[in-house]
Amino acid sequence: MPEPKKKNEMSYVDAGGELRRYTGVAVIFFGVGTLMVFTMLAIKIGEPDFPVAPVLAAAPFIIPGIVITAIGVFTKDPKRSFRRVGVGAALILLGDLLIFGLRAVLV
Repeated sequence: MPEPKKKNEMSYVDAGGELRRYTGVAVIFFGVGTLMVFTMLAIKIGEPDFPVAPVLAAAPFIIPGIVITAIGVFTKDPKRSFRRVGVGAALILLGDLLIFGLRAVLV
């Protein structure tokens, strides 16, 4: 039989839980969207002008960033969750900057 709560005992509320989830979903969307668009442009038949190098350079940053962010969204511990979402967002941002930067340099 569970013990009744004491009068002064406060229940734990994860105040940043929704922010963490929505931020994680947005970051994953930006990572997947950018990588898919540039991959589709790179494999487009009849368009040999679009280089594949930006996709190959940015994919090793974006894919692990998506995985780390997804793990962070579903982690129960708020500190670990925020840290994982932050690290994943940084990796995706780095990959996106790399893919856009290389695209601008190569074309």
